[in-house]
Amino acid sequence: MRLSGKNILRAVFVAVASAVYCAFLILDLSGSVSAGIVVKYAGMLWCFAFSCAFMVLTRGKTALVPLALLFTLIADLFLLVIDAYYEIGVAAFIAAQSAYFAHICVVRSKFLRVSLVVRACVVAALEIGLAIAGAFSLLNALAAAYFTMLVFNCADSAVIFRSRIGKLLTIGFALFILCDICVGLTNILPSVAASGVIGFTTFGMWLFYYPSQIMLTLCAGEEK
Repeated sequence: MRLSGKNILRAVFVAVASAVYCAFLILDLSGSVSAGIVVKYAGMLWCFAFSCAFMVLTRGKTALVPLALLFTLIADLFLLVIDAYYEIGVAAFIAAQSAYFAHICVVRSKFLRVSLVVRACVVAALEIGLAIAGAFSLLNALAAAYFTMLVFNCADSAVIFRSRIGKLLTIGFALFILCDICVGLTNILPSVAASGVIGFTTFGMWLFYYPSQIMLTLCAGEEK
């Protein structure tokens, strides 16, 4: 069977991304944190570069996936590399999820108004809940909005799960959610560190995060 240019490009992308994934997991397990950060960010740059190349090769109608990955790069710059100004990082993740939402609308050939309204209502309820609980802050408010967008993007993608792009989007977002659950547990449950839970969740962040980015990157240039 003759391989097309698109399939060859996909294979090269997955092969390099898989090598990057194994490399930083080994570095994380060995305690080489600084080196692991460099490899992780290089892996995200690889995802962004592939999404741009694949979109051009397939003559994609939109640049929404590369745009989402660009915002993801910005988020990782602050949350991973600089390790400061977390509000900017989470705001960039909101922008990325907004771009993915637009891509889902393109894939499903309709603007999901009901989903957008429900998202807004859920975010408003969460912000009110944070205020009542005395936990309201800019970072928490942004995190609530971001996580709501992520969960709804996963749900809206699941509607078209039977299609190839539906599977890529749904699984990608589901892995993204697992990553964020690990992030949440790491930040809000420091008291259980001795049980080893924090150790796993810290490792689990990128265990789930990078595969999610690989799946979402493969959506570039595909509208159906």
